Amino acid sequence: MSVLSVRGLSRVEGRAVLVHDACFEVPTGGVVALVGPNGAGKSSLLRLVAGTASSDRLPAGSPTDGGRDGVRPAVTLDGVELLGMRRRERARVVATVEQEARAEFHLTVRQVVALGRIPHESPWAVAGADDAGVVDAAMSRTGVTDLADRSLATLSGGEQQRVQLARALAQQPRLLLLDEPTNHLDVRAQLDTLGLLREVAATGITVVAALHDLNLAAAHCDHVVVLAGGRVRAVGAVDEVLVPKLIEETYGVVADVVAHPRTGRPLIAFSSANLD
Repeated sequence: MSVLSVRGLSRVEGRAVLVHDACFEVPTGGVVALVGPNGAGKSSLLRLVAGTASSDRLPAGSPTDGGRDGVRPAVTLDGVELLGMRRRERARVVATVEQEARAEFHLTVRQVVALGRIPHESPWAVAGADDAGVVDAAMSRTGVTDLADRSLATLSGGEQQRVQLARALAQQPRLLLLDEPTNHLDVRAQLDTLGLLREVAATGITVVAALHDLNLAAAHCDHVVVLAGGRVRAVGAVDEVLVPKLIEETYGVVADVVAHPRTGRPLIAFSSANLD
């Protein structure tokens, strides 16, 4: 089976261990939710997987889960190791969508999306003959074609998010990483975004998205990775992982998980843990 495998990733800032020996394995070609409380290490782990941050050695005396001390940090996709690739080569495989992209506000939508083609340019920065077509297709898929000549700075938060997703798709990646892609979006925009990610995954791209909303993860994702305190606490299919006991232990709330009346997917109702 084709898999995305993460091994031995850690991130340390000062005395704080943001990510502690993260290891997990999920099937490729689906949508994976990365969930956990605020400060769990989701954004840091995404940057480690993307290779935009380097894995650190854990402080002396730090225990590792399962005795994996000394495991060489690695991210492999279908058996191909990504972290050892040169930056441009890795950018042809992995695309990321961050929460903010302020540095691009002076550009038009088309110019922002075209940035996704940079990893595919020749050493002489000559655009390929099919680059314009790829950019047009990415804008069409994300519904931003009509915004092509608008400045990114004039768009709403939801529109900007779709433009950033179009840029990532223009990279033609095999692995797409997104940090809170539904943040600050209204309900309709959240559903549209997750629906689009499912369409992207159906083309064979593996999607990993950090999400705050467990119900969005339960409704739209295939697998889930649960982080708490910088450690991977659980990995597996959504209906196997998002169960009341784990939710209470991770988030400190009482949870009831029922079948959605329309879809049959897990639907989670929350209440305070101190209720009788």
